Amino acid sequence: MRKRKKDYLFKAFRTLYTMKKSQISQAFIYILAIIVFSLVLLFGYKSIKGLISQSEKVDYIHFKTKLESTIKRVDYGDKIIEEFSVPKGYNEVCFINLEEPAETTTNAIIDDSWASEVNANVFLVASNEDVESFYAEKLIAADKDDPENIHFACVPVVQGRIRASFEGMGKYAQASQAP
Repeated sequence: MRKRKKDYLFKAFRTLYTMKKSQISQAFIYILAIIVFSLVLLFGYKSIKGLISQSEKVDYIHFKTKLESTIKRVDYGDKIIEEFSVPKGYNEVCFINLEEPAETTTNAIIDDSWASEVNANVFLVASNEDVESFYAEKLIAADKDDPENIHFACVPVVQGRIRASFEGMGKYAQASQAP
């Protein structure tokens, strides 16, 4: 009888020992699953963020390329009204005439750039502090609606697009806001 009690106690102890070991294994599996899940989420977030960033760069390059090709298409006496998709986040697009002395525009960064003779004549304005710029060959600007601003033109972005007019002036294309 005593042996039976021993066997029973041994089996009970072995069951408890095995059960604790399997529960600990199960906890490690859960922890490992949580770690793997977190890594997949983190990697996915970084990938999506990278895709969005690349998409914004592609939109910017597309805008710049389309603008440059439109300027090249304009011959003397031609007048082209073109609609452009503007990259997300910009409120207006400003064109300046680098051939003329600097004037006061609606944005201090553009004023500083123009006065410093930086080689940039197209400005994508997101806010007063956030301005992206580049140089487009053979481009001059004029605001035909405002006789005081004859050397720059700012076109507001409406629903992610702008309408601009380009008029052939010989070796240059003059940009202004489309009517």
